Amino acid sequence: MRFFSPRFVGLTLAALLASLSLSAAERPRNVILIIGDGMGYNHLTAARLLRGDIDQPLAMEQLPVVANVTTTSAGGSRVTDSAAAATAMATGHKTSNGRIATLPDGASVPTLFETLRARGWSLGIVTDGDLNGATAGAFTAHADSRDDKPTIARQMIALAPDFMLGTTAEFYFPTDAAPVTLASARSAGLTVFQDVALADLPPDAASPLLLGYTAMVDETASLAARQTVAGHNAPTLTAAFAVAVKQLQARDRPFFLLFENDWIDSWSHENAYELVADSVVQLDDAVAAIMAFAERDGHTLMLITADHECGGLTLRDEENAFIGHHFSTEEHTAATVPLFAYGPGADRFAGSLANTDIHRRLRELLP
Repeated sequence: MRFFSPRFVGLTLAALLASLSLSAAERPRNVILIIGDGMGYNHLTAARLLRGDIDQPLAMEQLPVVANVTTTSAGGSRVTDSAAAATAMATGHKTSNGRIATLPDGASVPTLFETLRARGWSLGIVTDGDLNGATAGAFTAHADSRDDKPTIARQMIALAPDFMLGTTAEFYFPTDAAPVTLASARSAGLTVFQDVALADLPPDAASPLLLGYTAMVDETASLAARQTVAGHNAPTLTAAFAVAVKQLQARDRPFFLLFENDWIDSWSHENAYELVADSVVQLDDAVAAIMAFAERDGHTLMLITADHECGGLTLRDEENAFIGHHFSTEEHTAATVPLFAYGPGADRFAGSLANTDIHRRLRELLP
């Protein structure tokens, strides 16, 4: 049995009171939370430049609700990492860097996934990073360290989201004392495929469905350098969304989908400008597909934001009217990040927010 800190009780009561004034039309049936890991404002401009028109907004920038989000973490360093930032969004609590849905004193706090699972919602995860990485981990597990990948993987399997897709190079631990293997995941009741092309999936694949890939950065190889980290049969994020939403809708229940582009952050750490811009473009292509679904559905709230900015990217004038780029660091920064929203309840995310407010306002909206 996990110990949950009593500190979450006040937040829960506040969310309950705020939700009482909502009409049914203001409540989304489904939520899609899209995380551009490491994505700051200038990353968006870089993607516009790559597409050839700095004045043409990205799909995400055309959503009707816009907010600015601060990302500080608790403890000695106020510049967050992905674990503390995801914990803030998943639980509504600030924590110290490296922690997965636990407070600085070690106490566990309930996550949105746990709360919604108890209410009968379907749950989904799509990421082109590690399936048991910091972002997905903070929504599905409790650990003192993001590096405790076996614990995160075991708890994720125990929670058994209805759909999971991501990199599994660090998910299966055949030599660990309490191993997570393809066999053990299947024994736990999951339908598991490894490095299988989405087109080759059987149409009747049952949930919970786990699709693992050796690596996921192909995105149709828009830049040749991406192929050095592309996995066998790796799908694009856009294709992954199509499969995820089909699987989740088949459950005929409200669903929450966590959707992440992890490589914006990875390439920002490398100061690899073209790959950073390309990763934002690939995410925006997926956002366009998600937007089209949300418009058709009419009951889905979509939120696009970042856990933090990475690289301190700036864009500047150079000779011959050419816009150059500069990274000030290979690490994360404290820069404010964007949030874009569309759908029922989207207006509640306008303005200036802390990352914990994302959790609080979702709790106010969800029945």
